[in-house]
Amino acid sequence: MFFKIYPNLYLGDHNSPSELKPQAVLSVMNDVAPFPIIAPYYLRVPVPDGPGIDFKMIDISFRFLDFCSDNSLMTLIQCWSGRSRSISIASGWIYKRSGKPFTDILKEILQERISFEKHPEWILPVDQYPFPHPVVLEMVRSYLECGND
Repeated sequence: MFFKIYPNLYLGDHNSPSELKPQAVLSVMNDVAPFPIIAPYYLRVPVPDGPGIDFKMIDISFRFLDFCSDNSLMTLIQCWSGRSRSISIASGWIYKRSGKPFTDILKEILQERISFEKHPEWILPVDQYPFPHPVVLEMVRSYLECGND
């Protein structure tokens, strides 16, 4: 499962690299992908889905995405299920690049994500969507508020 959220930028789950064949992959998982990822540019950043995220990991993720965007690489941001860590990192990076309101970006991504949901019991109105994990999202927001860019 993967979907486009910004020019040359896609979000997805652990299966997405084999489906999309991206030029670059940012994997924001603690676990290693269940199969080898073949992409010219690959970065795995260990980001927990809850407490414990480090500003350094957000910074590394954003720098990688800057490089990919500056070089027009088709890039996939993936986490295990494509619902939390990847959405949080993507929302923050798009905010930093576009200047669009963070909540608007997040709502647009969640709306797109909901349309790809494989589990009907998880489909809710955007304002009731239980993902991304609030701790991860707040760490990304805090990172941005500290003027890190």
